[in-house]
Amino acid sequence: MPRKGYRSLTLPDELYEELVKKAEMYGTTVPRLIGRMVEVDAFDETFIKKFQGAGSYCASPDDDYHGNCTVQIENLGRFEGWLRLRKQLSERVLRHYMREVSASGPSVTPESFLVYRKWRFLAFRNYVHYLYQMGIMGAEERARWLELLKFKRNNSIEPPDVRECDVRAMMNSTDDPIINILFYSGLRIIEAVYVSNNAIPFEDFGSFRRYEVKWSRGQKRCDYAYIPSFVALKPTEVNLDHFARQFAMNPKLLRKFFYRTAKRTALENRADPLIVDFYQSRVSKFSVGERHYGELRSEADELYPKVMEKLKKIILP
Repeated sequence: MPRKGYRSLTLPDELYEELVKKAEMYGTTVPRLIGRMVEVDAFDETFIKKFQGAGSYCASPDDDYHGNCTVQIENLGRFEGWLRLRKQLSERVLRHYMREVSASGPSVTPESFLVYRKWRFLAFRNYVHYLYQMGIMGAEERARWLELLKFKRNNSIEPPDVRECDVRAMMNSTDDPIINILFYSGLRIIEAVYVSNNAIPFEDFGSFRRYEVKWSRGQKRCDYAYIPSFVALKPTEVNLDHFARQFAMNPKLLRKFFYRTAKRTALENRADPLIVDFYQSRVSKFSVGERHYGELRSEADELYPKVMEKLKKIILP
């Protein structure tokens, strides 16, 4: 028997039940779900839907936006669920996103983003995408918000340069195992912790080991980790949110310092500069052929002892 779906519109049972499931998924009702319909990609499905909307989100019938650029912060539980389904995020990144959005109060305006803050901007870019895919925000408003956030990101202050004297002082003042891994491998902090706390297969070259990490998370990946044999790998508990505060210099800068040192070593030895990108898994699997990738690995194995020796000389008092 046909069901009443929206005003005088009648729907077959099968279609109505499908709309009920979609409405529950998006946290709305069937009338609001079919009140305004546009085609969007939702949870990797093509489904014609759009909420009636409320307040500043509501678009006019001809799709020309008339609003005051205020975004309401609500249904954060559903936003968190959307992040888990749509994004490959670590619990740490997810926690940062939710904290930034939750701390913004009941609403935000463009004036809320006059000062650049990395996690805040990343969190709200995702929140804007969420509102659009849920049908709460129109395409024109989404484009304006993304442009605003992108503008801030592109005009942020450049990260500080890393000086050799600061690196030497840091390395001679601590024996933290994670710091040693960062210095000699150029890994990210979270990758160094992962390598230290997991039994990862490796190939032993005597003076160093090449660990086959093969770890991907979102758009970031870690294929291999080159670590000297004298650097101990043991389970280590690290609070990633507070780790950097223990040191005078941000440990993240060690990745940049490794890149610079390895790049100089490659040029001095007339090696392919792409090897340095290989060390830090910057080489996309779609950018080089399988044969070239294998050649890079062999060249990286050959060059690493020279990189390791140059790094050791830098930290000598």
